[in-house]
Amino acid sequence: MIRIEKLNEDAQIAIMIIIAKKALSYLEKDTYTAKHAVETQNVKYPVEGVVSDIQIADAALEKCWEWIETKNFAVLDDFEKLIDGGDWYAHLIEIQDAAPEQEEGIWNCVINCVGYCYRIGEEHLDGIIPQFLEICDEELYGWMLDDYSKINPAYAREIDEIEKFFVANYSEGSEKKVCKEDVKRFYEN
Repeated sequence: MIRIEKLNEDAQIAIMIIIAKKALSYLEKDTYTAKHAVETQNVKYPVEGVVSDIQIADAALEKCWEWIETKNFAVLDDFEKLIDGGDWYAHLIEIQDAAPEQEEGIWNCVINCVGYCYRIGEEHLDGIIPQFLEICDEELYGWMLDDYSKINPAYAREIDEIEKFFVANYSEGSEKKVCKEDVKRFYEN
């Protein structure tokens, strides 16, 4: 396992996105925890037209890509909505709580990725990290790998290839910009 801080910040987020997306691929069926919350708690859907739990996770991970690509601080407003009552992050936690025990690690991977990206964005905004995000540091990568290893016991070779790709292309100090399409081409093969 590499030390994630050896990668540039964008690559740190991107590698977490890949692991979260791979973890999501192990879900056997989609669920509708958020839909139930909307119907019973009078809250709004976190994303217009998005009703399934996997769609909510994908939308949250797309916000992470958006941060990498644009560094637009409006994305932080979206992350803030994730955290504050009834929106994506809260829904992700509700989804995790409602999921069967064998799916908990899958949702941990998604939540950890989103939390880490939010922390990085907050650091860029004003250097102040909200207390609830202090835990979202470089150690999250190790926790994600632990969760992923429970989902896919044969993960070591797969993670090794992903890490080699990132070290070769996006090491700390590298000015090379993380390109979503290049990264997706790599991990979809």
